[in-house]
Amino acid sequence: MNNLLGPRRLVWTIFLILLFLLSLGGLIAHLISPNLFGITVSLSKGGKEISVPHSAINNNKRESPEAPVRTVEKEKFVIPNYSILNKKIYDTPIKTQVTLKVLVSGKISESGLRGLLNQLYSSTKAMGGFKYHDFPTNIYIYMFTSKERAESVLWIAMLAKNYGGKPAISIYTPQIVQLGEKPKEHFGLSEKERKEIYEKLVLIEDRANKTADKQYPPNTYSFRIGQVLQLSRETPLIPEFEPADPMAALQRMRRLPPGTSIKVLRVTIKGQTPWYFVEAKSPYKTSLGSGWINGLALIGQGDLMKQLKKQAELDNHLKNKYKDKLAKKYGVTREQLEKIRTEGIDKSWPFSNINVTIYRHP
Repeated sequence: MNNLLGPRRLVWTIFLILLFLLSLGGLIAHLISPNLFGITVSLSKGGKEISVPHSAINNNKRESPEAPVRTVEKEKFVIPNYSILNKKIYDTPIKTQVTLKVLVSGKISESGLRGLLNQLYSSTKAMGGFKYHDFPTNIYIYMFTSKERAESVLWIAMLAKNYGGKPAISIYTPQIVQLGEKPKEHFGLSEKERKEIYEKLVLIEDRANKTADKQYPPNTYSFRIGQVLQLSRETPLIPEFEPADPMAALQRMRRLPPGTSIKVLRVTIKGQTPWYFVEAKSPYKTSLGSGWINGLALIGQGDLMKQLKKQAELDNHLKNKYKDKLAKKYGVTREQLEKIRTEGIDKSWPFSNINVTIYRHP
C-alpha cells in the first residue's frame, strides 16, 4: 500500500507546484506595466479592429492640451550695409527694365546678401509711374564690395528677373570666403605685386585678342585695307561708288569669276554697309582692273576656317611673347604666372582701363 501511495504523492506534489507557478506568473504579468515594453493591445470598435498602446488603456493620466508645441526658429541673418551706386531705368513698349548697382559693406554673409537682394527686389518691383508698363517687367540687381569691382563688373551677388520669369539669385561664394583674409606672400611676391601682374595679364590677353582679330577678322563681311581675299563665287565689280548715271554704271559692271583675288585698297561705309575699292587679279595673276564691291556681296566668301586658324595661331603667339616678357620682369615662371591669373579670377581682383570679360565659375 505504501509503495502505491509514494508515486501518487509525487505526482500530486508536482501538480501543485505547477499550479502555483502559473498563478504566480499571472500575478506578475498583471502587476508589471506592459507599457515598459511598448506592448500594443488590439481592441474592437465599431466592428473594426484598431491598435492602441497598452498605456492608453491602463494609464488614467492624459497630456495637457496646453502643453507647449515645438516650433522651428527662423534663420537669423544680418543685412549688410549698402548704398545704391547706380540706378538705370529702360522703359519701352517691349519691356520696362530697372537695373541697380549696389555697394555692400560691413558684415557680409550669403544669407545676408540673399536677404538684401530680396528686400531690394520687393521695393523695386513695386515701383510705378512708367509709360509702357504698370510695374517693372525686368529687374537686375548687382552687388559689389568696392567701386573698383563695380567698374570691373565683378559682383559678389546678383538677382535677375526676366520678362515673365521668376527672380533668380546667384552668389559668388569665393569672394565671401576671402573677405577679411590677411594678404599673403606667394612666389616671393606680395599680394599688391601679384595684383599688378594679374592686371597686366588681363591687358596682355586683350591686346593679343584685338591684334589677332584685326589681322584676321573672323567675319568675312569686314575687311581691312591691304587684305587679300580669294573669291569663292561670282561677284559684281562696279566702276564707281556713287555714279551720276547709275544705269550707265550698271552697263559697265563686270562680274568677277570664282578664284579671282582681290586686294582691298580703300573702305567706305554707306549706311551700315561697307564698300571696298579693290584691285582684281585672275588666278594667273593677270589684272582684271579695279572697282567697287558691296560688302554684302562678300558675305560667306573666302576660307573662314583658315582665317580662324590663322587668328588663333597669332593670338597664341602674341600671348606667349608678352607673357615671357612679363615673367622675366617679375622673376617668376610661366607656371607661376598662370597661378597668379587663377588667384586673381578666384578672388575677383579688379582691373582698370580695359573692356574685357573675365570668365569665372561660381
